[in-house]
Amino acid sequence: MNPKMRFASALALALLLCGQIGAQAGSGNQLIEEADALFNREGPSMAAVDAYRAVCQDDNNSPHAARSRYMAAECLFRLNDLKAAYLEFDLVRRSKGGSESLHAAAELRRGQCCFAQGEFEQAAKHFSRIADRDGESYLARDGAFALAQTQVALGEWEEFKEIADRLVADHAAYGRRPEFLFAYGVYHYQRGETGPAREYFHQVESERARSYLVLTLSDEQQYLKAIQQYRQLLVRYPAT
Repeated sequence: MNPKMRFASALALALLLCGQIGAQAGSGNQLIEEADALFNREGPSMAAVDAYRAVCQDDNNSPHAARSRYMAAECLFRLNDLKAAYLEFDLVRRSKGGSESLHAAAELRRGQCCFAQGEFEQAAKHFSRIADRDGESYLARDGAFALAQTQVALGEWEEFKEIADRLVADHAAYGRRPEFLFAYGVYHYQRGETGPAREYFHQVESERARSYLVLTLSDEQQYLKAIQQYRQLLVRYPAT
């Protein structure tokens, strides 16, 4: 996707979540319009962060306050300043003009900030708050997906299986995601269920999946196939 299109999509999503697309067009709010233009033109940058923060500094009761906080936090998130992004996303729910969906999106991002920094227990708390909401919303589904992955990071395999099974039963497409296929494979492998594990690992093309496939075939004493997979692993991932 073209970077400018990707940035425009992010802005459109924030507008949609905030429910202010119509209000934005006729607001005449110069600060928010300038911040949006800067973001669309240059993408995430500290200049865009400052521009969005200026909206709240000028008027914290602005109907655009929550969205401007969200967009400032989104820029920080994409710039990989995760600690600052986490704090900025927390300000979304305290700012005027936010919808429940915008608050949920900010909560999801806070969980992603924690996960990326290895703070898995805290990430699980954020994701749980999203997953426990309306299960038909895409944010709740993404929250459940992220929560299942966090349970894997925590080594809570039965919790992972319960959450993943429920999500896949309602929304089968999640069951085809490489992250879930690999996690299901590891779930079965660590239970000694090599047959199902092998089938899941076969469906994922990654260094880790191939490594586990070699282990699984070795455990099954399928040594020739294990050697073949190991050779392919070295060819595809020579730095392994």
